[in-house]
Amino acid sequence: CYVWAQQAEASKKKLEQLERIGLKMCSFVRHSTPTDALRIIYNVKPLHLHIKEVAIKTFFRVKKYNWTSKLKKTIGHERYIQRQIPKNLLNVEMDKVPHRYAWDKPYTAEIGSGTIPPEIWSYGPFEKDYENIAPETWQVFTDGSLLEGRSGSGIVLFHKKVHKDTVWFRLQQATVYQSEVKAVEIAAKKILSQKEGVAKCSIWLDNQAAIYELGKAEITQKCVLDAHNALLQLCKDGTSCDIRWVRGHSGVLGNEMSDEAAKLGSKSSLGNLVVPTAPSTIKRKIHEKIISQWTKE
Repeated sequence: CYVWAQQAEASKKKLEQLERIGLKMCSFVRHSTPTDALRIIYNVKPLHLHIKEVAIKTFFRVKKYNWTSKLKKTIGHERYIQRQIPKNLLNVEMDKVPHRYAWDKPYTAEIGSGTIPPEIWSYGPFEKDYENIAPETWQVFTDGSLLEGRSGSGIVLFHKKVHKDTVWFRLQQATVYQSEVKAVEIAAKKILSQKEGVAKCSIWLDNQAAIYELGKAEITQKCVLDAHNALLQLCKDGTSCDIRWVRGHSGVLGNEMSDEAAKLGSKSSLGNLVVPTAPSTIKRKIHEKIISQWTKE
């Protein structure tokens, strides 16, 4: 599709004939049923538009490595596809990095059962019984939110069972997953700036996808790479950091507070952080443009 997408428009009639044969084989229909009616019944885009959509997505997949063809014939195809890309995606930065591996991570990221130690359930702003707690013990809860197209992250920090700080900020064009990962990155930086000496840290969040990506050896996303680098700096002096999953809306005070903070971040007009555009967002906008072209036809 990437190579001969330019010819799909010129071969629209032939592709429509081929598509009609396939659509009629899907079910028993009258031979006189219009092709457009069959497309609507089966929710199938015209074949030439499907080819164009796949070609544009392929362009973004290969361009994440800044690859440029040296073949003159291929350059013509690239320019054609560039003209089909939505204008708001022409100079977008993708949330992708060349594959790299981090085998020996000084931190751990495991989903587990989602249960949380009973003593952490009572963590709150007014706890005072911390004489026997290690001097540098941190429990941090993070969360991400997406409300009406506005995303935000929230972080709640407890130091020696005492509420230390609550932080929220808004993200520009971020998914919930990106908001969760960004919150882990900021949480690591917050602990690093406030801790004194070697510490024991636990970061709790209710997004399993974020924990899974942070626990993998392979890193392919920029947001994960940024969080990984922040965690490396946090653990540089021997500080231990465990990233764990907590069940959302299960009554854990820290999780409920971080959820509220994330919602405040999505509604806030301050601290608007720019993050790379997620591949899912790019695919959605491409699909919306193709559907718009189909509607006009």
